Amino acid sequence: MAQAQTVKSADRDSIRLEKISQMLIAVATTDSIWHSHIEISVGMMPLPELVRNVARMGGVNLGIKGADEIFATCNFSNAKITDLIYYLCKEYRLDLGVTGNIVSIFPAETVIETKIPQIHYSVTSGTLRYDLDNDLLSEIAKRISDVSNINLIVPEPLLSRRISGFVGEIPADDAIVALASTNGLRAVKDSNDIWRITVRDSLSSGLTHSYLNIFTENQLLVDSIGLITAHITAGDVQSIILELCNRMGFNYFFASPISQRTSIYVTEVDFETLLGVLLAGTQYSFYYESGIYIFGIGKGGTEGFGEGLISVKVIPMRYRSVNKVDELIPDQIKRDLQVKQFSDLNSIIICGDQRQIGRVEAFLKSIDHSVPLITIEVMIAEVTNKIFRESGITAGLGTATDGLQTYAPFNMTLNASTVNNLLNRFGPTNLGRVSNDFYLSIKALEEQGVLEIKSTPKLSTLNGHEALLVSGETQYYKEVINNIIGTQNPMQSESYTWKSVEANMMLRIVPFVSADSTITLDIEIEQGEFTAREEKTAPPGIATRSFKSQIRVRNEEMVLLGGIDRSVRERNSTGLPFIVRVPVLRWIFGTTRKDKSDYKLTLFIKPTLEM
Repeated sequence: MAQAQTVKSADRDSIRLEKISQMLIAVATTDSIWHSHIEISVGMMPLPELVRNVARMGGVNLGIKGADEIFATCNFSNAKITDLIYYLCKEYRLDLGVTGNIVSIFPAETVIETKIPQIHYSVTSGTLRYDLDNDLLSEIAKRISDVSNINLIVPEPLLSRRISGFVGEIPADDAIVALASTNGLRAVKDSNDIWRITVRDSLSSGLTHSYLNIFTENQLLVDSIGLITAHITAGDVQSIILELCNRMGFNYFFASPISQRTSIYVTEVDFETLLGVLLAGTQYSFYYESGIYIFGIGKGGTEGFGEGLISVKVIPMRYRSVNKVDELIPDQIKRDLQVKQFSDLNSIIICGDQRQIGRVEAFLKSIDHSVPLITIEVMIAEVTNKIFRESGITAGLGTATDGLQTYAPFNMTLNASTVNNLLNRFGPTNLGRVSNDFYLSIKALEEQGVLEIKSTPKLSTLNGHEALLVSGETQYYKEVINNIIGTQNPMQSESYTWKSVEANMMLRIVPFVSADSTITLDIEIEQGEFTAREEKTAPPGIATRSFKSQIRVRNEEMVLLGGIDRSVRERNSTGLPFIVRVPVLRWIFGTTRKDKSDYKLTLFIKPTLEM
């Protein structure tokens, strides 16, 4: 028995890493900066970006190419640059090139291991025996020719195809036919005793459906509604596809042969789902056009088979808007695809490999559900409780007219003669000789009121989207600008502009509906009010009240939010100096004013789910 002549991957890697180590030692000897230490910590960073950061921090000449698809995660503290480069080459199977003190990093060459297929031929009996396990067809044909002098021709597209099989001591011609048949191929012997291996295809060879049926019902089953159950070990992918197309009556065309074997175990899946599984991780793809399934090399193609298969599909969104849906698709599954929005039909247009399109389509279907609409009734109530008291006696010289207000508060202003007449009625007392301009004002006034300001907006928004209400008032103030023109004889000019200041009430609510129909509300409210101006032309002051809250309520339940209070206390006394501070006398010789105001903002919210 011939032994498989192979070179161990571990030996090749050891040789490669030893060579890298020697090159790093040499370049560090030439330039000591390669012995510098750096600290670096990254997570899932593209390897070229990591290498650029190492070069920048260490001040070394370091380049990389052909490793854009490699992502690195590492955490190094006080690491020598040469050790870090050696680690990257070992971990990600990279190689080095050195020119002076310039180091270039690139992926190591992949060496395909080959082995001599186990094929034995008996010259005396003319029998052939083989035990093959995923061997290259090109190597099998060469081995058969070497041991038996049987001429076997394999077309170029099938040279890289791998096949398996086992027979024990049967006639050579029968062994070759069995090898081809069990791997989805056909072997034909011409008049010159030369065997030719071709793809077994009913369209090119005229083979009948029964001849193609090499899978039993236990291996491959198609039920009455077109769902497929496949339990196959080391089966030829092209043979599986051919079998299914013939059983299900699909038109098909192979733009290039599919040289791939696989093991599959699926139950009751549709045809395109099965194709996605069969071709996953391979260079092959498919698309459906004008009633025909077309198979071949995927996007990028390969020499001799054109540019590869490109599929275009329009995926409509049934329940949600197409706006910004392309941003929701994960980057990993839409890589190398062209994705565009088509707002006219509320659809997504995707161009690229059909396998990737299928994954994107499955994702879009998983998020294409009806989005609940929430109507939010809001009642905003502001209660103002204000108590105002003013009392006292004011006397002085000036113009005063006798009078008595007719409404409830007691507010009386008397001149000198009226005051004397009033005092004479209580006894022989008067103020004596006073000026005619003397007056006396008596006040006893109290106000109390409760004011309710109510606003009842109704907002509607989709689940997870913001509902915003803004209502406010704008006031203006004058801004004066003084300009000085000239230097030797300066002249001053004055201009002004009117500027605005807003005091708004802003209500922002974002609802989130749970599976049990409860609603979580993110609530933010802010209310601004104008206060008194310091000067007539000064900008008005603004007092702001706000709160944020997150609550959870059931559908159509009302919740009360309140407690934003503001209190104002004011007390003023006017009268004679020092006397106005005495508790009793300040009422006789002055006026006391008390103002007490309480403001309270209350919010009632009722969400209603509209399915």
